[in-house]
Amino acid sequence: MEALANYRVSSSWQLWVLGAALITGGLHFTLFKSQREANAQAQSALEKTVAENSELETYAPKLKDMDRQLANLKQQLEIERKDRSR
Repeated sequence: MEALANYRVSSSWQLWVLGAALITGGLHFTLFKSQREANAQAQSALEKTVAENSELETYAPKLKDMDRQLANLKQQLEIERKDRSR
């Protein structure tokens, strides 16, 4: 009888372990998989943005000169508008 009781306790633990393994496996293929896919998409978007930022950083030294040229062009445009309205 004691052997049967030990078997039931052992069997109960085995069922718990099996149940936990099944739940973990189910989560792996549902919830965790979708999270990994979302992370992969976010990583891809991040890498794209970092590459774009790196490309734009090459223009940073030229920015002051471009701003100055833009101000000059705006000033010239304003002068031409004033001349045309006369």
